[in-house]
Amino acid sequence: MNNNRLLFINGIMAVFFLILLTRIIVVQVVKADDYSYFAKKQQTGVEPLAASRGSIYDRNGTILVYSKDQVSFFVDPRLAKKFKKDSLIAKVLSDSIGGTYGFYKGKIDSAKKIFCILNKVDAKLAHKLKNVVYDGLIYTEDPTRVYEYASLASHVIGFVNYEKTGTDGIEATFENQLKGKAGSRFVLKDGTGSVMSVLNENYKEAQPGQNIVLTIDRALQNALEVELEAGVKAAKAENATGIIMDPNTGEILALANYSGYEPGNYKKYSNEIRRNKAISDVYEPGSTFKGIAMAGILDKKLVTPGTSINTENGVYNFMGGTIKDHHGAASMTVREILRFSSNIGMVKLSQKMDKDEFYTYIRSFGFGNYTYLGLPGEVKGRLGLPSEWSGPTKGTMSYGYGISVTPIQLITAYSALINGGYLYKPYLVKEIRDVKGNVTESNSPKKIRPVITEETSKLMRDLLFDVVEKGTGKRAKIEGIQIGGKTGTSRKIVDGKYSKERYNSSFVGFFPVDNPKYICLILVNTPKSVGITGGEVAAPVFKNIVKRIISIDPSIGKNVNLEKLNKESDEEIIKPEYEEEIEIESDTEIEIKKVDYKSVDLNEMPDLRGVSLKDAISIMRRLGLDFTCSGSGRVVEQSIKPGKEIKKGMKIQVKLQEKAFSGANIY
Repeated sequence: MNNNRLLFINGIMAVFFLILLTRIIVVQVVKADDYSYFAKKQQTGVEPLAASRGSIYDRNGTILVYSKDQVSFFVDPRLAKKFKKDSLIAKVLSDSIGGTYGFYKGKIDSAKKIFCILNKVDAKLAHKLKNVVYDGLIYTEDPTRVYEYASLASHVIGFVNYEKTGTDGIEATFENQLKGKAGSRFVLKDGTGSVMSVLNENYKEAQPGQNIVLTIDRALQNALEVELEAGVKAAKAENATGIIMDPNTGEILALANYSGYEPGNYKKYSNEIRRNKAISDVYEPGSTFKGIAMAGILDKKLVTPGTSINTENGVYNFMGGTIKDHHGAASMTVREILRFSSNIGMVKLSQKMDKDEFYTYIRSFGFGNYTYLGLPGEVKGRLGLPSEWSGPTKGTMSYGYGISVTPIQLITAYSALINGGYLYKPYLVKEIRDVKGNVTESNSPKKIRPVITEETSKLMRDLLFDVVEKGTGKRAKIEGIQIGGKTGTSRKIVDGKYSKERYNSSFVGFFPVDNPKYICLILVNTPKSVGITGGEVAAPVFKNIVKRIISIDPSIGKNVNLEKLNKESDEEIIKPEYEEEIEIESDTEIEIKKVDYKSVDLNEMPDLRGVSLKDAISIMRRLGLDFTCSGSGRVVEQSIKPGKEIKKGMKIQVKLQEKAFSGANIY
């Protein structure tokens, strides 16, 4: 029995050793590579090293956005106390970063779970601690995106979200260039997964992102934003959009929406405020579109500026609808149609061109298509095909209804209108540079196509200069500098119908007229005071911006009396002196008179009070006077008193008024 038991025990031991030997062979030989792989995977790890995000500069090298390299430190108090490293952590933090040992030790002792003991420490200051390994001490790269001028150019720049990804604007479009390439380092871990040491081998340094140089000028951007805010507050409007551009290159010098937002605190603002309305919102441009429509008609040589058009005394039945002009003139020249913004005149001019030709010109100016500015969220507006047009469409489109545009489309088209006839691609990025300052990519002006002849462009500059000098754009005028432009006011569509309370008021202006260097678009949404028209609301904002540009670029305003100009208050500029583009209610009693202009004494100023606008214009033309008119109805005031001797070329201002209110007539 004893021998059998001994044999049994020996047998069991032999089997055990055989199994053990077999297992050793499997582990050490058969699956040695596999187990070695898993062991190394458990014992070592790869930690990413964040790359420094590239900076954004304005055209003059002024830094607008940069990343501040920072590190945050966390402590797991349970691990620190377990391995008795709490005192060492407190000491190394006080020695490397500053602060007292007692402060850090107290925070570790009182904590029960992992916490941030140092938030966003400058990377240079924290450099000594990066390779310090203590159980319970953890650090993480925590860079901060710094927007140097807070909200300046926020809709151009965009922001970086909580995941460190560019969102909106340049930050989003150039995410790949700005973000750089992450690096990595190898670390040795213990059985619990805690880092024991940092391995020097296979260290891969992070590559910083590239830097973006914009076409934006910081000073011009600031000027635009300041005046947009002032204009919105003065007009009690909902918001406003502005763009300043070089019409000869397509470079965007400033682009803003009011209200703006702070990219560094983007979460505090709604999507509505953060949306870039300059490229994503469409509107019917109203009378600013008359310049575009007229350019095509003049380019085809269908009329000349002196061609007289029957303007039907201000009321015209057109294809089942009624079109009104507040001036009520029997006829106007083409020049006067643009000067006084006649809807009837534009409708009649548009009928001289067939709809396919009309569409081709509009399309050539870039409407109905993207401008490819390079910012996310751009839309292409709405320009229907001629086959989709109804009978009145071409006529209403000639004065800015029946077509939807974006602000960036309109200013790009106007640039072609005045720069000699070439449509340029607008752009915002001038250069991309690496961390050493080497240019890796650059942009230059890109001509898309010729739209009108140089002769037509020169003619349009002259006509638009006339609008500011004598017409609806007079509030944009500055003595000593030639400015051209066009006002526009259009009803907004609310619940499928044109509103009588909500308008888009706009002005597109450029200067100097003979060789335009700047073009600026101002669009004010739903003004509730100082009138509603583009001439009353948007043109003064433009004027204030020009004043600021003159101080930034003195070469533009060599002949401007800056001292006199700067004495003008904003209230004086913005407050309407008279109504230019809408009919107003009045209780003034007017003695109605009829005057035969053929019998007027050419040497003496007649009494025009009580005379209709139609007759007054006929008389003033016969006398050879340079005239401007304001209001509607019949003459109530004239700047040259009756009986005064007339000299050819004299200037006269005539104010009209009417008793009955006949509604708003928008241009």
